[in-house]
Amino acid sequence: MQKIMRYSVVYRHQNDAGMIHLIMEDGSGQHFNFHSTQEALLLLDILRNEKPVYYDYEHEIIATGFEKVGEEEGGGDEEEEEDKPKKSREKTGKAK
Repeated sequence: MQKIMRYSVVYRHQNDAGMIHLIMEDGSGQHFNFHSTQEALLLLDILRNEKPVYYDYEHEIIATGFEKVGEEEGGGDEEEEEDKPKKSREKTGKAK
């Protein structure tokens, strides 16, 4: 599975179809053909608003990372102490 770093979109309004081209973390590329505006909007929404986003070559799917239920997008990168892995707290020598 490769992390998607960039994308571009081609849309043909004459037949309501197009392509989304993906560039992965390792520099490789992949494209998705879409056959409706709804399909394009769904893919673009994921690419614009989710972090991180991955492409699975074996299954030919786009996947997001895990999020907390109800998490708001763009809420910042701060991580509450209780959400940090236990190992992070142990580095200070004050594990609970």
